[in-house]
Amino acid sequence: MVFGMKRKRRSIADFDFDVRDGWHPVDLESDSGREWLDTLVREVAPELAQRDLVRAELAAVRERLLAAADPRLTAAVYLPPGEPAHVKCVLAFRTTELSDTDSPESYLAALDEDEERSGPGERYNIVKTWTVRIDAGLAVGAYNLITYTDPGDAFGRPEARVVIGVFVDGAAQMLEFIFTTQDIAGFDDFVDMAMGCVATLTVELGS
Repeated sequence: MVFGMKRKRRSIADFDFDVRDGWHPVDLESDSGREWLDTLVREVAPELAQRDLVRAELAAVRERLLAAADPRLTAAVYLPPGEPAHVKCVLAFRTTELSDTDSPESYLAALDEDEERSGPGERYNIVKTWTVRIDAGLAVGAYNLITYTDPGDAFGRPEARVVIGVFVDGAAQMLEFIFTTQDIAGFDDFVDMAMGCVATLTVELGS
């Protein structure tokens, strides 16, 4: 009798994906991020009157990302060229080790559980999920419309979020992409924008 051997998964050695003009990496490594802020503000806000506002936006984004305390996290911000300086979207992405029980099906089920989830100051109003094959593997995604409410606020702040996990063929890790925007009306199709980016993913596996 011949027994088959389960093929060993290989680690992700490198990956890359394409983004449209206007995306800028976020410095999550330096202590203050001051040099990154100064350089990016000068680049995206040539008019002095805009600089304080966009600097405050960028600093708030960086602070929120650092609060996640996730050393795997890498991020970028989208400030469309030719428009007034404004953080239109934030992208955070990371690799995650897969256990023997992790699968596209279990990831999809976890995304579906966000339907009508609520907690202090937040409520998930819409959750739509999907699965689609891309060149790099199987992409499992979800669209969330979330309302955040601070104590005493009469109206909440809506935020759209797209989460896409890519199960790379033969890899020991998955790649997770999280796009968020409070400028919901600023995109013709937020999901299409996010999937268009992730669909360009190329991955190199180690030996």
